[in-house]
Amino acid sequence: MGHHGLRILLVIVSIVGLASGYLMVEFAERWGLIRLGPATRLSPTLPPPDAKSAPPSSPRPALPAVADPRILSDFGDTRKAAGDHQQALEAYTAALRFRPQDADILFRSGLVRMELGDYQGANAHLSLALVSRPRDVGMLFTRGNARAALNQLDDAHKDFTAVIGIMPQQAAFYQARASILERLGRKAEADADRGKAAKLK
Repeated sequence: MGHHGLRILLVIVSIVGLASGYLMVEFAERWGLIRLGPATRLSPTLPPPDAKSAPPSSPRPALPAVADPRILSDFGDTRKAAGDHQQALEAYTAALRFRPQDADILFRSGLVRMELGDYQGANAHLSLALVSRPRDVGMLFTRGNARAALNQLDDAHKDFTAVIGIMPQQAAFYQARASILERLGRKAEADADRGKAAKLK
């Protein structure tokens, strides 16, 4: 893991919490937003991964028939780790029926929806999660990427600007905003953000 990649990982985990942080890092690495190796990159404009959920490596277990949102959410985490993003989403959706405003479950649901290519759903769930945690860097960052995928560039720019306002010393966040500014045709501002990122590295 490169030094810059380690910095981003530690920042994300420290801000969003250990469990949510690892989900966030996993998502970011899969999308190419960070590289936990010699080269580190953060860009919301890279092409998304295949939206199809990877087939499970073993027979799919049944969704727990319980009314406990934590058990359902944990089951979703297990299924996500196994590559069964569709069943993970089913578990998070079931958990949200009992706790519809739980920011952590909404965040997990948003991440899985991103994996499945449901950017509208991801944007909606992340927006709900941010109602109770409006300064959560992980949620803002992920929603910014969902909005970028939806070509909602002004809104994506607002999310990355908010992230920079909370953590102005992270080069990767300036790089992310620069990518959006480039797509908006604001090259001078994009170059300025890249300059700021270079000074922080």
